[in-house]
Amino acid sequence: FLWQLMRYNILHLLKNLPRHSSGREITDSDILRWANAKVKSSARNSRMECFK
Repeated sequence: FLWQLMRYNILHLLKNLPRHSSGREITDSDILRWANAKVKSSARNSRMECFK
């Protein structure tokens, strides 16, 4: 239950940052895409598929 509240809070925060979200809903896919791009840019091969 706690991780769900934290996830909701972070998604709400990101949605309210205009230069990052353009007012649209941030999804898990957006976060995974960003995280995988960060890992790839550090020359690593690991990849996240989901949060579960």
